[in-house]
Amino acid sequence: MSASVASACHAVAANVAAARSARGRASVRRGGDAVCGARATRVIAPRGNARLGVVMNSMDELDAEAAAVMEQIRQLQEANQKLKEDMDLFAMPEALPQRPDFVPEAGSMQGTSAPKSSFSADVLGMEMPYLGEGETRVGFQHFDKVENEKARMEAMRVEQAARVTGVTPRPPPKYEKTEWPLSIVFVSSEVTPWSKTGGLADVCGSLPRELVKRGHRVMVVSPYYQRGTKEDKYFEGAFDTCSNASVGCFGAAHEVGFMHQIHDGVDFVFVKHDCYERPGGIYVDAMGNAWEDNQFRYTLLSHAACEAPLKINFEGKGTYGDEVVFVANDWHAGLVPLVVASKYRQYWNTYHNARTITVIHNILHQGSEPATTFPNL
Repeated sequence: MSASVASACHAVAANVAAARSARGRASVRRGGDAVCGARATRVIAPRGNARLGVVMNSMDELDAEAAAVMEQIRQLQEANQKLKEDMDLFAMPEALPQRPDFVPEAGSMQGTSAPKSSFSADVLGMEMPYLGEGETRVGFQHFDKVENEKARMEAMRVEQAARVTGVTPRPPPKYEKTEWPLSIVFVSSEVTPWSKTGGLADVCGSLPRELVKRGHRVMVVSPYYQRGTKEDKYFEGAFDTCSNASVGCFGAAHEVGFMHQIHDGVDFVFVKHDCYERPGGIYVDAMGNAWEDNQFRYTLLSHAACEAPLKINFEGKGTYGDEVVFVANDWHAGLVPLVVASKYRQYWNTYHNARTITVIHNILHQGSEPATTFPNL
């Protein structure tokens, strides 16, 4: 609208200027003579200052026409001003506030700044996660795609299995507390992560934790190895129970200590003796040869494991007592059922209500020794 008014004003001004210029130069040709200064009845406007085909009348008429045009311009200006005022009513509101630069607190793991946006999530009252920028954001998007694809494939697998077999796969287990909680004692030559050579350590490190979730009280008895390896650092969390015991085997009495460490509700008890503290492997030396005193080492472990439930007074819970279930794992703990039945029940009048279970993980390793060593046990 403003552009059209301006162009109209320029056109009218040009016509008025052309008419006034022609007023001083008007001439009427009569019979070929020019009469100067006479009032012309008709004036032909110069082509350079007027539009083609427009014939100017007398000067009075020109003045009247100019006045009419000026009035038209004034009306157009008023209409233009009114239009501006009307458009102000529909003016856009102020821009939404931008998200301020985010400065993380000391030690925070969040990003250094959030991307700015005039249409901020804060303005909408929502808290949007910050996924970083550049390669970090691309990484998150790729991770989401991979996880979504895994979930989709898993759903398809479950649906296909149910369609083929007619049986829906079993859902994850729910840990319900048992109505008959037991006191269970695992005896093992190795337990992860403190000591490990194979699956025996994995079983004795994980199964007790699952039993605790079901309401049982569980102890794991294993040697306190100090072999100069990286696994030694895991024993740093164990403390001395000050419940030393003297066990008889191999023709002598041997004093053992008990180190205790709680992990995921399980009482991990480590038998401390010099025979477990030497460089090399758990069962072999640095050259790969079996330790010559392995029979003594694990005979000692079996006797010490039978003492642990009776000797160690766990703070706030007391001892395990003699009504326990022993779980003897592989040949290293194979003497536990024999010692319980032939020694403690028969001569010490205890463990009458105890039960023993022998678990064989690897039948290849049987701990065979000459029959002449039987009295040492």
